[in-house]
Amino acid sequence: MPGPLHDLVRNHDERGLDLYLLLRAVVSSDEATDAWDVALDARVWARGLGLPTANDPGTAAVSKTWRRLDDHGLITRERRGRSANITLLDEAGTGREYTYPSGKGRGRYFKLSEQFWTAEERWYRTLSLAAKAMLLVGSSLKPGFVLPLEQMPAWYGISGDTAARGLGELESVGLLEVTKRRRPEPLSPTKYVIENVYELKAPFAQDWRSRPLASVTTIHGDEDAEGAG
Repeated sequence: MPGPLHDLVRNHDERGLDLYLLLRAVVSSDEATDAWDVALDARVWARGLGLPTANDPGTAAVSKTWRRLDDHGLITRERRGRSANITLLDEAGTGREYTYPSGKGRGRYFKLSEQFWTAEERWYRTLSLAAKAMLLVGSSLKPGFVLPLEQMPAWYGISGDTAARGLGELESVGLLEVTKRRRPEPLSPTKYVIENVYELKAPFAQDWRSRPLASVTTIHGDEDAEGAG
C-alpha cells in the first residue's frame, strides 16, 4: 500500500513534506523516555523552511503544518513551555511509536544528504514537490533502478505524470542520470523494449555497499516494487 508520501503529494502539501524532512534531520532519541522528539520555537522551524517575511514570521504556517502531519499520524504535539514538543511516529502513518530501523522487514531506509538543506542550490527551495517525491523514491532504490510509470500509482500512490515530471526535473538539474537499456520482450513486435535506467547523482547517491540504517523517511510501496530495480 502507498505510504504517507502519497497523501502529501496528492494534497499538494509541499510544506508538509519539507517540515517532516526537516524534523527527521534534527530529531534525536530521548535517553530517559526512548521517544524521538524535539522542542523548538516555531520561529526556528519557520527560518529552516525559509518562511519569514518582513510582515510575517511564519509561525502560524508552521503550526498549521504540524497539525496536518499530526492528522497523517506522523507526529504528535504537546506544549513544552513556549515551544511545541514534536514526537516522531512510525513513518507508515500508523500512529505507532517510532523505532530506530533495524534493516529488517519491509520498507526501504535511507539517508537524505544534508546538502538538501545546506547546498548553495538550496534544493529544499528550488526543487518542485514532484521532484522531491521522486528524489525520495529514487533514494529508496538501488542504483540502476527502473520505474515503470504505469506502476507508480500502485507502488507509491503517485501518478505516472507526476513521476515523469519529477524525474525529468531531477535529470535537468544534474541530480539524476538516465540511460536507455534494451530489454528482451517476446511479446513485443520488435522482440525487445527500450526502458529508462535511473541513478541518482551526488550529493544524493546512496551507498548500498554499507546500507544505511538511520532513515530520513521510508517509502512503503507494493511488494512488487522490490523487483523494479
